[in-house]
Amino acid sequence: MPPLGTSILLNWNRSECPNAVGYYLYRKESESGFVPGYCETGVPGYTGFTRIAEFQGIDDTLYTDNNNGEGLIHGINYCYLATAVFPDGSEGYASNEACAYLKNDLPIITNVSVESTDVQNGSMYVAWSKPSELDTIQFPKPYEYQLFRKIIPQDQSLN
Repeated sequence: MPPLGTSILLNWNRSECPNAVGYYLYRKESESGFVPGYCETGVPGYTGFTRIAEFQGIDDTLYTDNNNGEGLIHGINYCYLATAVFPDGSEGYASNEACAYLKNDLPIITNVSVESTDVQNGSMYVAWSKPSELDTIQFPKPYEYQLFRKIIPQDQSLN
């Protein structure tokens, strides 16, 4: 499961059950250590996993998780489980948990607040986290932050 920018490429083994018709894929931020109990199928809600994708057909075993186009967040350990799905909608045992981490190798905006809404002297508060895992060999100093803004004319809608 290699990370790709703000995405993680996932693949799993084809189900050995001949009557499986597809898969459900689940994600959680952080490891759970979940191991299904005897006769515990699917991914129970108490595990904290959320279903992020459904697949029709058992040959489709590849998925790129990009959080529905929003991108995944650097610095978070994402963990995944997959289950086979059967014609009646039931699920098989969950796969082994697999996790991937997007390195915290770029600044991430963590807060934006409107301080003042004056047309001439309005102000914003912007905060970001420093990259804690930057490869300083590949990206040597000096570093700088550049913050840009765009002024939207009042007669244009923000919709």
